[in-house]
Amino acid sequence: MSFVPQSNYGGKLAGIYLINTMVAPTAVIFSWVGANTAGYTKRIGTNAMVAVGFGIANIIGPQTFQARDAPNYLPAKITVFAAAGGAMLVTVLLRLLYAHRNASTQKIRDAQLAELAVAPELTLARCNIIR
Repeated sequence: MSFVPQSNYGGKLAGIYLINTMVAPTAVIFSWVGANTAGYTKRIGTNAMVAVGFGIANIIGPQTFQARDAPNYLPAKITVFAAAGGAMLVTVLLRLLYAHRNASTQKIRDAQLAELAVAPELTLARCNIIR
């Protein structure tokens, strides 16, 4: 939408549709932060940090559209493009990080269950499966 010619109405319409897909990762990020943070206080704190980050971005974002850059607003378009790309990158990296951590946790639990099968006198609580 930002870098297609003014006469390309189809490209501009596609850009408008694509820019509105940026809302969905917001819910995903809040969900991931809540699901992957241990402890109620830390969960609230991390969600608050994410919310503050979104708030700051929503304050700074419109300030990039300066009257001196009219009518093309190229610096603002580059900023929006970079922010969207950064958000996509962070979302993918978080997905990979959380998958790695979950796989590591699953391996530990599998090892504990195998130990329990070998030594049945151990209780589930002692194997740290039930807390």
